[in-house]
Amino acid sequence: MQAPRALAARYVPARDRVEIDLTSGWSVQVPQSFSARLATASVQECERVEVVDAGLGLHWPALDEDWYVPAVVEALTVRYAA
Repeated sequence: MQAPRALAARYVPARDRVEIDLTSGWSVQVPQSFSARLATASVQECERVEVVDAGLGLHWPALDEDWYVPAVVEALTVRYAA
């Protein structure tokens, strides 16, 4: 099984979510509160998200915030599984 990779990512201010489109065809939504830096950032700072490292990472230059996509997907699976 391959690690999840991002094709695209965007911040959706109306929902306070980061949406990540994965190469698997799935999309995940991550609450802004998942990250302390994003939780206190402006909309403009949150919207400047970049897909890096061949889709393994997300980077917010203005916040010096980095996410490892496989870890985020795993955390969501564990945290929000019912």
